[in-house]
Amino acid sequence: MQVEKEISLEKLNKWMSNSGMKMMNILVRLPKFRVEKSFSMKNILSSLGILDAFSQTKANFSGMTKQSDVFLSEVHHKTFLEINEKGTEAASTTASVMSVRSFPADEFKADRPFYYFIKHKSGCIVLCGVVYNP
Repeated sequence: MQVEKEISLEKLNKWMSNSGMKMMNILVRLPKFRVEKSFSMKNILSSLGILDAFSQTKANFSGMTKQSDVFLSEVHHKTFLEINEKGTEAASTTASVMSVRSFPADEFKADRPFYYFIKHKSGCIVLCGVVYNP
C-alpha cells in the first residue's frame, strides 16, 4: 500500500497531533476483529544492552530475592486487541462504548484496509497495527 511506503515517524506525529484539528462528532463503524501476538523479548532486550540479567554469573537480582543464583533465561510478551460490539479491550484494560443520542452528520465506515493506533494520554503509541481485510 502507498501509505506503508510513505509513512514516517515525523508524518505520524504530525497526523496525530491536536494542532489544527477541530472537534466534531463522527459515527465510526469498525468491523469486529481480534489481534493477538506473542513473542520472545530476550533478543530485543539484549540488543538494547540488557545483557547481565541473562548471564548466570553477572545477573544481580538481590533487591528482589535473597537467592544469589537467579538470572533471566527468557522473557516473553503477549498482547492482544479485541474490538467487538461490546467495546474495545486491549491487554487487560477495557474501555467503555459511548453512544450518541442523535446521529452525527458525518460517518466513517472502515470497509477497506485501515491502520489503528492506541495512544497513552502522554502521547506515546502503545499499540498499532493494520487491518487488511475488514
